[in-house]
Amino acid sequence: MSAASIRKKATEVGARVDAVETALRHHHHHHHHHHHHHHHDSAGATDLKPCGGFVERVDLNKVPDPENSDGECEWDGN
Repeated sequence: MSAASIRKKATEVGARVDAVETALRHHHHHHHHHHHHHHHDSAGATDLKPCGGFVERVDLNKVPDPENSDGECEWDGN
């Protein structure tokens, strides 16, 4: 698989993830305002829970830093 095809796929997946997160935030906001009294009475099993913040965004076009101490990456030789 070429680097360009990996970047393209990552962009497509990232766009889908962003769309799902946006839809869930909108649903939670909409649900919270229209059913506000239910949230105070009891928390149902289907209620969405906020994640508490955002995960650090990673630049998918940047080459990752090596994780091992000798500076060699497993994928360098592939």
